[in-house]
Amino acid sequence: MDDTTTTTGGPGSPSGAGSSGGGAGSGGGGVALASRMHLSLAELMSGSLDQLIAIDALTCSIAAGDPITESDRYGTAFLGQAALRAHVFAERLTGAKLDWMGIEEEAGAWDTSKGFRTYANYVAKTHGISAANARRQVNLAKGLRNSLPATRTWLRTGQIGLDQAQILLKATTTQAAVDGLQYPATPTAPAGDSGTSEVTEAEGGTGGTDGTEGTDGTDGTDGTDGDGAAGAGGGRVQTVEEFLLSNAATRSPEDLRRLVDHFVAIADPRRHRQDSSGCGRP
Repeated sequence: MDDTTTTTGGPGSPSGAGSSGGGAGSGGGGVALASRMHLSLAELMSGSLDQLIAIDALTCSIAAGDPITESDRYGTAFLGQAALRAHVFAERLTGAKLDWMGIEEEAGAWDTSKGFRTYANYVAKTHGISAANARRQVNLAKGLRNSLPATRTWLRTGQIGLDQAQILLKATTTQAAVDGLQYPATPTAPAGDSGTSEVTEAEGGTGGTDGTEGTDGTDGTDGTDGDGAAGAGGGRVQTVEEFLLSNAATRSPEDLRRLVDHFVAIADPRRHRQDSSGCGRP
């Protein structure tokens, strides 16, 4: 079974039959999805995008449950844990969704009718969301694809949530900052870098927290070492992006935002001074 033949439409696709939405260009994806609805669960599980059909069926079944009956059967503590797991699942799927959106935008096949000025306009219409929300998602998809490779992986593996990814996107406001994210996050970084290794010194000043929104409490598994260096092996030095991610997984979003601001001030001090003084703003 070939994953590439399975595509999905917007809210107007068969999996959301009867709902509003759906826009230009979504019909072809809906037809491709509908052509696989008859497959068995075992066959569906053999392809990553085909699994969306299985997820759709499971989600419909879960959503149809009565909360009072579920509370009597499982208990409120169990439902609280179920809510947390559902949140983590949704965050991980959002990471995958952003990747799919990025590929769709790059392919340029999203607007067959030429009725939308931008891809964000198309997303707002077909996903049934506000224009501002669509722009945020499209911008994050671009940032993850072009400037935040480790963040993209951490989001898809559930080690951080969407809030943390949005905060890290602020570290890509200039090319100097984007370059600095891939520098070593150690005091022994090579001479000539932007001094971004100094960001590690701020770790002790941000203050630890006992919980982080949007994470599932992972402890550096799924291809990361204990220092949060995704895929780091054989003594590879942790990058600044990976250092920020390791803090994102253990600290509050507020602490992470302060750390990212500190990094940007070090990586591109001239731009930071302009922003602080209001110079250069439209």
